Amino acid sequence: MPGFPGLAFYSRFIFIVWKASVKARRGLYSDAAWSRSSLDAVAALERTGMRFCVIIGNHMSVMEAVILPASTSSAAVWKNGERHG
Repeated sequence: MPGFPGLAFYSRFIFIVWKASVKARRGLYSDAAWSRSSLDAVAALERTGMRFCVIIGNHMSVMEAVILPASTSSAAVWKNGERHG
């Protein structure tokens, strides 16, 4: 069902977290790497049909904490609703 994460999303998300944790344990998880993994999580969510407009949070859930670096990062350029870069 579009808009609801399923097995495909969670398997991608677990891989994103695992890949980031490997970099972090090696001391290679820079701000740029954090932004990249955040953008990967956003892309995985968008594949489910979810769209992002505005992110405002006071008490953030895990998902907001994961995608926030993508929304504040200069690591990506958004064109026509698609991530480039």
